[in-house]
Amino acid sequence: MTLDNVVAIYRALGCPEIQRRQFFSGEFVATEETSVAFDALLSNEGGGPARVTEADCDGVDLILNNHDITVGSKITAKVRLAGNSLEKFYASYGDFLSSSSIKQGMVPANFYIIEGDDFFSSEGNIDNETRLEQFNALCEVIRGLQELAHYHDKDVVDDQNKLVFLSAEENKSCPVVLDICLREEMLTADLSDISVLTSLLSDEAKLEAHYEPRKSIFYSSLVEFVAGFSPEVAFCKLVENWPDFTDVYQKNHSTYLSGFAFHKAKKEVAESEIKLAEQLSKVTSELTGKLFSIPVSVAAIVAMFHKDSTLVTNMLVVLGLVLTAILIVGVVINQRNQLESVKQAKEIVEQSIEGKKSSYPDELNDHIDRMSRRLDDNIATAGRWLFIFRTLAWVPALIAVVVFYAQYSNGALIQNAIRSYGILGSMVEIFWSWAVSLL
Repeated sequence: MTLDNVVAIYRALGCPEIQRRQFFSGEFVATEETSVAFDALLSNEGGGPARVTEADCDGVDLILNNHDITVGSKITAKVRLAGNSLEKFYASYGDFLSSSSIKQGMVPANFYIIEGDDFFSSEGNIDNETRLEQFNALCEVIRGLQELAHYHDKDVVDDQNKLVFLSAEENKSCPVVLDICLREEMLTADLSDISVLTSLLSDEAKLEAHYEPRKSIFYSSLVEFVAGFSPEVAFCKLVENWPDFTDVYQKNHSTYLSGFAFHKAKKEVAESEIKLAEQLSKVTSELTGKLFSIPVSVAAIVAMFHKDSTLVTNMLVVLGLVLTAILIVGVVINQRNQLESVKQAKEIVEQSIEGKKSSYPDELNDHIDRMSRRLDDNIATAGRWLFIFRTLAWVPALIAVVVFYAQYSNGALIQNAIRSYGILGSMVEIFWSWAVSLL
């Protein structure tokens, strides 16, 4: 025997007044539907949503005697409703909303609202589909709040269920308490979109990178929305004005995303600047060790003035210094090419940032402009240093050539020596022309 059998008999009796919240009675003429329902009700000896305490069919006591109920039979009955079941009769929607199951976020499988003559069944026999959807949405909100609450404060005596939420913001240390106290006005609340709540409950959501920040935003938004209200009023305000709460949450969430995007963009800009600065530093630092050869080359020039120096030794000194200069200049040229690569990398970074600058705050745009100016200055400085290094590389070799030329009769002995060596002279001329082209 199920609750729908009891409802069928109650309606057949003309929906009489419930006496002492337990009994109803009356007389009805049996139909095929009501005879089946009443037979099921008579066969219930205990348990279930109701039982028959008195029954008479055409003068026959149905409690004491077996008697077939036929269509058209006149039946007088008194039925007692069970009071310890969630699947029962409720006097009104307000009475139903005050039940413990709804406060726990659970809609009974079967129940009947006397005031509206609405029967709801999990088997699909539903008189008011809209009301059931509202019940389900309201219970989904309650279950979601229960899961997200920091802790519960249950008072078993008066059947209250209080949820406590703490704000994630340090300057809002006062907790918010929601007392799950339902009223009929909530049945007209717009709960069509509760995704801001349900999106925090799934297992997939808990694996997302921003899950904890989103929870903190929810708590802060809740505190902001109902702060200062009593626990009963706070819950009513939240449910009855759910779209307004959703707007508060979305604004706070957008603020968080903007801040996150700002910090992420600032981090990317800083990383790009550090990387380009490292490449610039590498351009000049790789030359440092090789430039120490310049003082050594100057010392070699001093050796050309020694009394034991000869034409051959001095010529070898000159050739060595020229070769050293060529090697250093080659390294400088290579570093110059690397500097050009750094300049191109800077331009690529700036182009990638340029398209997003309109969405960046002024603070970040100012940082980007300062970074660009610093890199331009550093690139220009590195270029000047490379020019100085390239010039200094030739100084010892040029001084050695001048000294060598001055030592040997304004170059006459050099020319005779070159002609006497033949093939070696041709090689030196070719080498000398190449060196001059690098100047």
